[in-house]
Amino acid sequence: MTTDLEKRSVKFQTNAVMDTIEWFQSQGSFDLAVLMDKRRFLSVQNWALADLVSLAERAFISAEMERKRYMANRKQHYMTNGAKSIADAIRQVEAEPTFDKLYRAEKEAKIRAEHGSNLLRSLKGILDAASQEIAELRAEKKLYEDESMIEKVVGRVVKTVNEQNRVYSMSEPHQ
Repeated sequence: MTTDLEKRSVKFQTNAVMDTIEWFQSQGSFDLAVLMDKRRFLSVQNWALADLVSLAERAFISAEMERKRYMANRKQHYMTNGAKSIADAIRQVEAEPTFDKLYRAEKEAKIRAEHGSNLLRSLKGILDAASQEIAELRAEKKLYEDESMIEKVVGRVVKTVNEQNRVYSMSEPHQ
């Protein structure tokens, strides 16, 4: 039987994501095309991680509901079989190994879901930083292109003026 994770066409690639993040941190300057490619990869991985986080959150909710259902059933059992109070029934349920196992499973599921959510927020921050770098590189590229265009225009103007001066040069009056 295949699980939800096995059916996924896009898998979260932990090592490749970490390599990309380390690359991003170690670069002093970026090539626009390479940075855009790395950001595209991280965006897809962000989606894959979000999918995993949603599965982890569902597992947590399921574990929590299972523990609560068990608590309600066993508490009712103890109440009908002579527990002195609701608190007494709860203490008896909490002393059961099965409840302890369910409680630990719920906490582990919660930790996995929270860890995934933290990773997702961190990856979003890295994507935001990459987007900012891309915007700055595009602005620098445009500025360079604009400066280059100005230099070309100024060069053509100077050339035209020089040609005009040659054609229409005024000679000094002869004495």
